Amino acid sequence: MRNGCKLSSTSLKSKFGRSFTDPKDNLQVWFDLSPDRLPETDRTLYHALGIFPENTPILDAVIARLWKHIGSQLSDFDCGELLTELARLELIERHPDKTVTMHDLLHDYMRGNLGDGLKNTHRELLRAYNSVAKSWWEMPDDGYIFENLVYHLFEAGFGEEAFELLTGAKHWQVEKSKIKGFSAFVDDIQLAIEKAKLLPVADYYPVCRRPQALSGNVPPKREQNERYKD
Repeated sequence: MRNGCKLSSTSLKSKFGRSFTDPKDNLQVWFDLSPDRLPETDRTLYHALGIFPENTPILDAVIARLWKHIGSQLSDFDCGELLTELARLELIERHPDKTVTMHDLLHDYMRGNLGDGLKNTHRELLRAYNSVAKSWWEMPDDGYIFENLVYHLFEAGFGEEAFELLTGAKHWQVEKSKIKGFSAFVDDIQLAIEKAKLLPVADYYPVCRRPQALSGNVPPKREQNERYKD
């Protein structure tokens, strides 16, 4: 598993002349004392990376899609330049396969800085992918959205839409199974079951009352799912 950038006491000592042993001190120093601190607009874009799943490599193109939707004046070149700068500051790690990872602590820091805007930033990503409200199974596979759509729907507060996607017509099951394998669809179902246990009934009664319907879609033996892969 790639944990992203190296937020160590050694790297902090070389940067600031002294070392820090508490991870919270590391973060405070890293962001508040660095002479290379980012402009406010760039910090906002950096914090937006907190919506992505933890310990998951994110394609450069997916990040650019989000950033261009948030900052409509940005180009692909601008996004690439900012990613390069973030990597130079050791705030992210870029990889040869054009993906980005980030340290767990930095990921937590980003999510914390989004605050009340966390849910809306998930919605911004969904709008960046689907501004005309097409059926999700009609979207082209870009290597990210089919894998993580259900996660973002729940995080955006669209739990009922996520459950309808999984329990309604089988278009999503068919397309996701074709693209990612049937086991990936099972992962969606299992995520939804876990989310259903956490949703307030008053907010999502139509969703909360059906975890049994979801579990009925999961085959009893996970290993048997592999035969459905292309």
